[in-house]
Amino acid sequence: MTAVVVAAFLIAAFVGFSILGPGAGKKAENKTDGAVTVTVECKDLADHMEKLKKPSLKKYIPEDGVILDAAEYRFKKGETVYDALEAVCMREDVQLETSEDAVYKSRYIEGLGYLYEKDAGRNSGWIYTVNGKSPSYGASKVKLADKDEIVWHYTVDYEKEDDDAGM
Repeated sequence: MTAVVVAAFLIAAFVGFSILGPGAGKKAENKTDGAVTVTVECKDLADHMEKLKKPSLKKYIPEDGVILDAAEYRFKKGETVYDALEAVCMREDVQLETSEDAVYKSRYIEGLGYLYEKDAGRNSGWIYTVNGKSPSYGASKVKLADKDEIVWHYTVDYEKEDDDAGM
């Protein structure tokens, strides 16, 4: 009996097989509704390394401050800025740690590329822009649109950031 099972497995492995059922013979649809780019950078911190509290984190800061350069993400209707970040980080092997913000009912980016809030002072952390503007909502609330350019950047002082809340 074991020999029959092994023989059947070997035949299937060499010849190939398919499972028939509803939709058999149809190609899976990979239809998307558009594409965006996601960039992750810490240029502000790269320019102000003296603000870094833990010297051991220097190894995570590229000299040019670019952790991930304009990675394309193809999305489906209803997906968010957070969905794009999460998918790109998984695909490109960029560390991402988030939590649910109960007050705003949105995902909060705690750490990205091993850099966390307050690693470079009390006002440091991750912020993002979409097409150069800072949305006034959490990333899991902002829907994607075709050709959006999303930039996540680590700031050493969010109080000094340009406030362009035009979204």
